[in-house]
Amino acid sequence: MHTSEKLGYEQKRQELCKFVKKNYVDAFDLKPCTMLDAGCGDGFWSEIFNDLGFSVTGVDISPFEIGAAIALRPDSIDFHVGNVMEEMPFDSKQFDLVFARTLPMFHEADLTRANRLIDNLRQYGNYLLFSIYNRPDLGMQGHLYHYIKDDYVYLLDSHNKIDRVKEHNHYLQIGFRCDT
Repeated sequence: MHTSEKLGYEQKRQELCKFVKKNYVDAFDLKPCTMLDAGCGDGFWSEIFNDLGFSVTGVDISPFEIGAAIALRPDSIDFHVGNVMEEMPFDSKQFDLVFARTLPMFHEADLTRANRLIDNLRQYGNYLLFSIYNRPDLGMQGHLYHYIKDDYVYLLDSHNKIDRVKEHNHYLQIGFRCDT
């Protein structure tokens, strides 16, 4: 069973498409462009962006998830096995947009790996959009840390000037332009 099936995304596809349109595309004034979905899993979110006119490439560390993405999603989306923390098979600034949703390094006790992730991803795109599941009222939950919004803003602003910060339910969206 692949990730989007486990999470029930397929049953909520229409609702989640509206969520992406409102909370990512409209909220950040995104226009259809080339996009890297970093940590794409089985490609569910890649397909939503593809349906909205984006030219999407997905990358994930899991061969199982990429295999599911290739089997489940349209041929118009290019999927690759790769580690978002390391060098990937893409050119510098190849993508107009790099999108990353709910990556685990944003919930570690030490945000060092989140810093490395940002440094790595910014070389591939002109604009980064992170969507972070965040429940600061939980503090530490199991092995996951939930930081206050200002901690994430500080982390990302230390790399580049933040363009926008939006919150929706328990998701924090932060977009920023990368230096060329």
